[in-house]
Amino acid sequence: MMLRMFLASLVAFLVANTASAQGTLPPPAKAKVVATVNGRQITESAVDRALRPVPKENWDKARPEILSFLTENALVDHYLELLKVVVDPKDIDTQLEGFKKELVASKQDYAKALEKMEITEAELKVEILNQLRWEKFVALQGTDDKLKK
Repeated sequence: MMLRMFLASLVAFLVANTASAQGTLPPPAKAKVVATVNGRQITESAVDRALRPVPKENWDKARPEILSFLTENALVDHYLELLKVVVDPKDIDTQLEGFKKELVASKQDYAKALEKMEITEAELKVEILNQLRWEKFVALQGTDDKLKK
């Protein structure tokens, strides 16, 4: 369910023209690293993507909060990896295909959508993997037996 919301928000992001309404971001920096968390790099382009819906006059205030959010996500992703929460690659492909279908339904081209989001398919697959891993972890923690304790 969370993944559907994540994918739906990606589609909504593409449908909405927030960049022109809020101001235009500079072109993405090519893999400029702004932080490294347990070996995981957070790039300038990831921060820029998160800044898109924020009005330009609030970018300076929002940037540290966004960087903190991305850092926390990287820590959670690393933790779940250490716990060996495994996701079947078929599940990633299924979610990716669902995303592509949603784009077709909204009359958008997949390649152009990725370009507009400034993300590669490989990066999108990692985002889907991390979301599925989180959902699996939460489901494992929220069993009836564990909730009764």
